[in-house]
Amino acid sequence: MEKAIVLHADILGFKNLISQAEAEQGDDTLNMLKAALAEGVGTVKMFQQKLNLTTPIRYKLFSDNLYAAFPYQDGDPQSFSDAFLLCIAFARSYQAVMLDNKLFIRGGISFGKDYSDDITIFSVGLVKAYELEISLAVYPRILVDEELIKIIKDQGIETPGPIFLTIINNSILRDGAGLYFINPIGLLGDTGAEAHGLTGDQLDKGFIKRYIKYSEEVLRNLNLENQQEIKVSKKYDWFILLLKWLLSDRNNEQSNVNEFSSLRFKAS
Repeated sequence: MEKAIVLHADILGFKNLISQAEAEQGDDTLNMLKAALAEGVGTVKMFQQKLNLTTPIRYKLFSDNLYAAFPYQDGDPQSFSDAFLLCIAFARSYQAVMLDNKLFIRGGISFGKDYSDDITIFSVGLVKAYELEISLAVYPRILVDEELIKIIKDQGIETPGPIFLTIINNSILRDGAGLYFINPIGLLGDTGAEAHGLTGDQLDKGFIKRYIKYSEEVLRNLNLENQQEIKVSKKYDWFILLLKWLLSDRNNEQSNVNEFSSLRFKAS
């Protein structure tokens, strides 16, 4: 078994997604899920090639559960940093693509011993990531293990290139309860990508406005006299609050939101 940074995530509202798939004539829903995973993996492979990183990725999608592991050499800060950075980039890319398809995910990122092959997944890191997600995530977000954050903050980040310091400093957010989670917005802008004639902040704001609009549409269609749908509405309320904070350039005084803050790292 190797040590690895491990992501576990599941899809909120998966029962409805399965019902939709059963009613379809083709495999549109299945193909969309496979394409979202392929894009996240493609982001990792792009960074691997561009920065000559040797960290592999192991991944499986089973039902509504995603497993992705990034192994590292125990005791090697560079290997550990590379695995952490690639996992963060993968998580941001995957979550963004799912949001583009109007799907919300919840997950956790942790670390520990990990093994997988074509038949078996046996992973301490996966169990820790799952427990983080199931017990604390609550809202549509991917939590990051506080112990993992502490290690990275203490030893610094061994960045393989300046672009990665930009990415990591825009990747981890902290809520009012002290929980760390992945910023789902901005990876394209961080890498200087262009879409619809926009780059950087303007590109990010375009996506944020789209997600706010969709989330507000979902809220309008919920029955707030139903206890289960009241619980669902709170998840969307939280997500809209986060999006509005991100849209305000993280200026708490202008947004009147004091719930969130950004986590900054130092290069070692």
